[in-house]
Amino acid sequence: KAGIEANWPRADRERVVPQPSAAAVWPLTGKPALDATAAASPAVMLAVADEPAAASLPGIDGADVVYEVALGTEDRIGAFFQSSLPPSAGPLRDLTRSDAALAAAYRARVVGRPAGNRDALVDVASLAAAPATRSVGAPPAQPFASQLASTTAGPAAQVIVPLADGSSVEWHYDTAAGSYQRFVDSRPALAGGGKVIRATNVIVIWVPPAT
Repeated sequence: KAGIEANWPRADRERVVPQPSAAAVWPLTGKPALDATAAASPAVMLAVADEPAAASLPGIDGADVVYEVALGTEDRIGAFFQSSLPPSAGPLRDLTRSDAALAAAYRARVVGRPAGNRDALVDVASLAAAPATRSVGAPPAQPFASQLASTTAGPAAQVIVPLADGSSVEWHYDTAAGSYQRFVDSRPALAGGGKVIRATNVIVIWVPPAT
């Protein structure tokens, strides 16, 4: 036995086996990202005007997350971009205090309408590449996947946002595309070039009138 044990190999140090790195995903959609560096890039939020509601909204179909805010008869949009950075998106509107709060929750840069420009379209890629005026970072890791992990519920089939003027904004889930399509009074809402507006995640906020 002693002779057999003497011939056994002996380890003089532990061997560390590197673990395969997890696949990079975009935090706001959970879909595969180009690489971890891209997935850690800050998001950009655009304060988008929806006046009138049926107007074309260029570039909004590239948003990862869309906030639909119904405030009285006014419909406001907050669109977050990270995985897709369209060269032309908008038109922008004036910023509000709620826009700053939304952007802070996603650690995003927020952009509103320049003074005196009511038809402002912006290059989102240029905004993302420009130096930030304040500290921003990567969005929180998968905010929606973490909420859905404990439930068996799937995507809502449709979301209808009624406005006080009798019109309505609708988001219909397209199972084949895995995204929501936007409608205004049952008509498809369009982005630039006649493309329909789609979003991976849609959040609707109802704001009661001030008393």
